[in-house]
This record gives sequence, C-alpha cells and structure tokens, in this order.
Amino acid sequence: MPLHSPLLRYFDAVRRTGSIRAAARDLAISSSAVNRRILALEAELGVALFERLPGRVRLTAAGEVLAGHVRATLQDAERALSEIEALQGLQTGGVSVAGIEGLSVAFMPAVVATLRRRHPRIDVSFDVGGSARVVERVVAGDSDLGITFDVPRRRELRGIAQRAYPFGVVMRPDHPMAAAERLAFADLADEPLILPDPETDAGARVRAGLARLDPPARAAVRTTSFAFAKSTAERGLGLAFQTRLGLEPELASGTLVHVPLVEGEPLQQVLTVVVRAERTLPVAAATLAEILTDHLLSDAGPAP
Repeated sequence: MPLHSPLLRYFDAVRRTGSIRAAARDLAISSSAVNRRILALEAELGVALFERLPGRVRLTAAGEVLAGHVRATLQDAERALSEIEALQGLQTGGVSVAGIEGLSVAFMPAVVATLRRRHPRIDVSFDVGGSARVVERVVAGDSDLGITFDVPRRRELRGIAQRAYPFGVVMRPDHPMAAAERLAFADLADEPLILPDPETDAGARVRAGLARLDPPARAAVRTTSFAFAKSTAERGLGLAFQTRLGLEPELASGTLVHVPLVEGEPLQQVLTVVVRAERTLPVAAATLAEILTDHLLSDAGPAP
C-alpha cells in the first residue's frame, strides 16, 4: 500500500538505476510511461532533475536535492508500514542487505536461515559487492544494512556491531609453509602470489607489506574476485590473502589452510554492520540487524 505519490517511486527508481529503461524494468511499466512521469515532475518543479546522456541519465544539482528528500520520505513510509504490520502481528516486510562476497558462503545463509525460522514472512535481498559499493548502497539508501570490512569513517554511517578477524595467507595443506603458526611478508618473497584488489584495504595492506621486500615478491595472479582467488589457491597456483571468512567449507574439509600474517603484531580486518546514521530502521530491518549482530558476536558467527 503506497503512502505517497507514485512519482516519488518513479524518480527514485531512475536515480537508483541511472536509466529510464532500467527503471521501467524494475517498475514493470513501459519506458515511455516512466519518461512521461519524470517530465511531468520536472515541469511541475520548473527544473531539470536529470541530465540526459547517451544510454543513461545523471542527477542535476536540483535532482540531488530532491533525491535526499525522496529517499528519506520513502524510508519513513517503509518504516511506518512495517510498524503497523508489527502491531497487527504480521511481521512481514522486506529487508535489503549489501555485503562482501565472502559472506555469501556460510555467514549470510546462516543469518537468513535464522530469520526464516523466526519470521518466515520477511523477505531478504542480498547484494554482493566490494567494500566501497556496500558503503555507497547504505549511504544512498539502496540497502537497509551493510556488512563489510574496514568501514571508512563517514558521518552518514553508524556501526551497530563489529568483530575483528585475523588476516592471513591461504594455501593448500601440502604447501611447505602450511604447518606454520604464523607468517611474515618476508617469508613470501619467493612464492607466487594471488594479490587482491589494490583499491581495497586488504589489497593496500598486502601491497605495502610486499613493497618492503628486496627483491619484490612475484605476483602470479591479480584479481578482484574472492571466489577466483580461493579456487586458484586451491589448485596450488599461488598463495592468496584474506581472513577465514568465506573459507568455511575448504577449511573444514582440509582442502585449504589459513595461516595468520604477522607484521610486528597479528594483522586483522574488522567486519562491521552499518546503517545510515540518521535512519530509524523499519521493524523488519531492525529484526535482521539484531540477528546479524547475534551471529557476528556469538559462536553462531564464523570463527576468527
């Protein structure tokens, strides 16, 4: 049941997708219908809200102003409907979560299983991306919750739970260093390495550690994909870098080994659940946030 003019949803869909055509697909109406409504809204306000570019659109300055209002309005409407449903004992609703790839292996399936067991009428969408994408989706209001490593300090974000995980080297169990209790970057000088995206915190940390080696270590593979790095390490093609998160099946079966990295002290990455700082979550999203926190901080979460 919409509480506001459909125009707000049409505008928000175009903003989110960056395209009239993509917004039309999301809304299940024709592109011409979406375009007519956007043009009508621009005519009513007397300003252009989108700059039309080849194959896409981009918010104008006026559009940016309206986007903040529309985002807050739609989220408030969602929260109000969720609270009304909760009063009726329905506990229905939808929750959108953005998270890093490693969460999709064991962590998020366990979270969703708990949610479905307690509240089977709440639906979940899980958007996978890098840390920067996770943060931007939460800030933009496209995801209710985000969960990622090493969240930057931003006034638009509020952390609600976090946990530190040892950062280390991933290799086959038959590798000569697999039995080590810990490793330093100097131990990796002669090894073929599977290097993570240098734009991530993990990638920057690895790059800084390896830069101090003389001669520099050899990069056998570079990748932005967690799954690719894991599979490549499992084939014995190099050593990968990450936490144990997302390696649960391989560590349990013994096909991969995780050895912590030490540089003076053990290296860690901090996994954080975030929401928009000023936002009051709808009941369904608040329920999932509580389950996420429980899994992260308790034994139900992945072992550090």
